[in-house]
Amino acid sequence: GSNLFLRANMIDLSFICPSSIDYSSCLFSSFGMILDERHRIAMLNEIHRVLKPGGQFILHVHNLWSAAQGLQGYKWLAQDFSRRLRRSKHFGNRLLPIHQGICGLTLHLFTWQEIANLLKQTNFKIDETLSLGDPSWVATESPGLVKKLFAHGFLISCKKI
Repeated sequence: GSNLFLRANMIDLSFICPSSIDYSSCLFSSFGMILDERHRIAMLNEIHRVLKPGGQFILHVHNLWSAAQGLQGYKWLAQDFSRRLRRSKHFGNRLLPIHQGICGLTLHLFTWQEIANLLKQTNFKIDETLSLGDPSWVATESPGLVKKLFAHGFLISCKKI
């Protein structure tokens, strides 16, 4: 078969026919760059719409707990916890330090439970997750507590249900 590589607005894939794609991926924390939860849900719904039944979706996200580095990281986590308690819609969104010459980048950091719930809510079944951080870690359906706390991120393989 032929491969088609597209660059498009992740929230609006209306130009793609429903149930027409076998595989889709969203890598390099692109999903985390969608800062509003409503838009993240809209994006997952669009991917679900265009995938064929049983179609596979690969997603990379950064782990919230990876922010627990240094005083600034712990301070941000405390502030984020406060935002969650106040039910702020901006919880999890972190202004990142300068990285590879890019400044001003805000990225949503996910807890494992948060991303698992979003995928379930949008009718995806997680098949396999690779917790990123320790080269000895192997893929599992759901990461254990150590991986949930210490992984830098998650590479998730899921299917449309």
